[in-house]
Amino acid sequence: MRTLSIFLLGLLLLASASVQAQSANDMVILKDGSIIKGTVTESIVGSHVRIVTVEGVAHQYPMDQVDRVKMLGVKEAATFKKIGYFNSTGIGVMIGSGLYGQGQVSPSLRTVNGVQLGKRWQLGLGTGLEYTNARPQVPLFAEGRYHILQGEVSPFVGVQAGWQVPLSNPNQYYYSYVDETKYKSPGGVLLGAEVGIRNVVKRHFGYSVSLGYRMQQDKQEVPLYFWNQNETQYTTAIQRTTMQRLCLSFAFLFN
Repeated sequence: MRTLSIFLLGLLLLASASVQAQSANDMVILKDGSIIKGTVTESIVGSHVRIVTVEGVAHQYPMDQVDRVKMLGVKEAATFKKIGYFNSTGIGVMIGSGLYGQGQVSPSLRTVNGVQLGKRWQLGLGTGLEYTNARPQVPLFAEGRYHILQGEVSPFVGVQAGWQVPLSNPNQYYYSYVDETKYKSPGGVLLGAEVGIRNVVKRHFGYSVSLGYRMQQDKQEVPLYFWNQNETQYTTAIQRTTMQRLCLSFAFLFN
């Protein structure tokens, strides 16, 4: 009987130690980097949080000093900062007309860095690498996004405006006697609009899927040489092409 009593007392002590250890899994993480472990006894949004450590010492902190609160069995909120830096980096495909009007499918890599303004607005500057008729091009653009909802999942609309800079000249010409060394291809205006869905899967991280429309102009200046009564003369042919494409993109979001 005495042995049974000792055994039951040992189980009780182990259970008590286990409960105490579990309760110590709550954490209050302050903005200065301090971490206080214990049991959160009170958490009031916009006011304060109170935590009791394993030693039985109670601490109370104003919410403006608290970065986040993690509680045992409570999933950490998946959310973005209301104000601050954000990044969107994604890959996609562009479907539509190319430089000389023929249809094509080409890859697109884009990244946007900017500022989060509240839970709905994002403004940023972007760049990337894209291809048109096997020509690498760098888009330089400003982008704005508006999220319709404030929750973890939200549809959004976005617009872009900028300039597309080619990194090489075309390798196909439709003119005779072209001096390739004097060929100029300054690029052209870039305008776009898109709709999509954002999903925040954990704190400061999410992804988006979007479908957009892109209008891009490409200007080319081609010097043409010809023979005219014992002398060589040249003129400059200017070609402007407007390309219209659909853009399907998947991007990772950081905030």
